Amino acid sequence: MLGGKRILVVDDEPVVCDVLCAALRNYGVSCYGATDAQDALAQLTAVRYDVMICDIVMPGIGGLELLEKAQVVAPECKAIMITGCRDSEHLAHSLHLGAFDFVQKPFEISKMLDIVRRACSSPSECLQKRAAQALEMQSRQRQISLESVQALVNIVEAKDSYTRRHSDHVTYYSLCISQVINVPGHMLPSIRIASLLHDIGKIGVPDRILTKPGPLTSEEFGSIRMHPILGAEILSNISALQTEASYVQSHHEKWNGKGYPHGISGEQIPLVARIINVADSLDAMLMERSYKPAYPLSKVVEELEEGAGRQFDPQIAYATIEWCRQHSDEVLRPLLDAA
Repeated sequence: MLGGKRILVVDDEPVVCDVLCAALRNYGVSCYGATDAQDALAQLTAVRYDVMICDIVMPGIGGLELLEKAQVVAPECKAIMITGCRDSEHLAHSLHLGAFDFVQKPFEISKMLDIVRRACSSPSECLQKRAAQALEMQSRQRQISLESVQALVNIVEAKDSYTRRHSDHVTYYSLCISQVINVPGHMLPSIRIASLLHDIGKIGVPDRILTKPGPLTSEEFGSIRMHPILGAEILSNISALQTEASYVQSHHEKWNGKGYPHGISGEQIPLVARIINVADSLDAMLMERSYKPAYPLSKVVEELEEGAGRQFDPQIAYATIEWCRQHSDEVLRPLLDAA
C-alpha cells in the first residue's frame, strides 16, 4: 500500500527524521528527512511528495507557517502535523490550514504508519470532525478540573476566610492590570484561573500559622514560603492546568531575583506571574488585617514606585501606578463592594 510513495519528514531533531525515515523505508517508501523549513520547501517545490510529516515547533519558520506555504507550492501533498503541545490552538491552526491529521508527542511508530497509510489511500480526510471532538473533550476536561480545584479553594477558605476575598480581589486586579498593559485577550482566561488559585498551596500550611494574628517567626515564614511550590504541585497533577501551575509557582518571585521559591529574576519570571505579583501586593496593601491598617491609595502608589525594578516588573508597576492615579474608583471597587 505504501510502496512507491514519497514521504517528506520535517523535524529540527535529526534523530526523529532518521527514525521515521528508517521505519517508512521498510515499507518501500521513498523518504527524505529535512531538519529545517527552508530545505523542506525546496524539496516540495522540486519533488512531488504524497505526504509531509512535520513538527509544529521548530526554530525559524515553524511547522504551521511551513504548512501554509506547502498548501501553495504542493497542494496535493497531505500534511500530518506533530505537536508536543496540549493546547487547542495548534489543533485550530492545523484545521484552518488544511492538515490531514495531527499526532501528539510522544507517539508510537505504528500509530504514525497507520496515519500515513490512511493519508496515502484516502482521497480526502476531514480533520474538522477530529479537531472539534478534541476541542470539546479538552473543554470538558478543563471544566471538570476547575470544579475539582474549586473544591480545594473552598477548603482553604474554611481555613482562613481572608484567603477567598483576597483571591477574588487579586483576580480582579490582575485582569485590570492585564488590560492596562494590553495583554492579548486569549491569555485572560488563564490569568483569571491562575489569579484565583494563586494561594491554593496554603491548603498545606498549618492553620496556626495561616491564621496567626501577629508577625510570623522565621520558621513560620519558611512554612508560608512553601505555598507556591505546593500550589504548583497540586495544579501540575491536573492536565488541563499545567500552564497555570507555572504561574502559581512563580507569583512570589521578584524582579531583582530576591523572591521565592527559586530566586529567578526579570523576564525569567512568567509574565502572568509578574502581573499576579503586583496584583497580590496591591490587594495586601489596600486590605486591613489584624496586624496592619489598610494603606491609603497615596501610600500604595509610593510602595509601588519604590518596588518598581526591585520587587516588581517596572513596566507593570508604572502602568499600575498610572491606573491607580487615573481610576481610583476602579482600584477601590472590590473594597467598596465588600463593605
